[in-house]
Amino acid sequence: MHGRRNRTTYRIAAVVGLAAILTACSGGGGGNSASGNGDGDNGGRNVISVPSGGIPDPGPADVEIHNFRFEDETHTISVGDTVMWVNEGSAPHTVNFTADDGSGTIRTAHGYEREFDEAGTYEYFCNNHPGMEGTIIVE
Repeated sequence: MHGRRNRTTYRIAAVVGLAAILTACSGGGGGNSASGNGDGDNGGRNVISVPSGGIPDPGPADVEIHNFRFEDETHTISVGDTVMWVNEGSAPHTVNFTADDGSGTIRTAHGYEREFDEAGTYEYFCNNHPGMEGTIIVE
C-alpha cells in the first residue's frame, strides 16, 4: 500500500506541475487574449496568433527558410533582380536589413520579395531568431 501511495503522489505532483507550466506558457487565464484584439472575450481560451505578414502563396523561392536557418546563406544575383524568401518552416521569421525595416513577420508558407537595384553586398538577419543570417551579393 505504501508504494501505491507514492506513485499516486508523484502522479498528482506531475499533473499539478504540468498545469502550472501550461498556465505560465499560455499567459494565464484571464484578461486580453494574446491575439491583441483587446476585447478580452476569448471563450475562456488563451489565443496566440501570429501577426499576418508576408506574401501568401509566393512564387518559387530563391532563399528558403527551414529549421531556423536561411538555406541559401549567400545568394548571388544581378543588379535589378528580385529575391524571394519563402518560409517553409513552422515558426514565423523575418528578413531584415540593417538599413531598413525589412519584411515584417513572414508566416509559414508566406514569402517576402525585394528588388536590388544597386551592386553591393547586403547582409540580412531574422529579428526573431539570433544567429539566422544571410547575404545577398549583387553584381
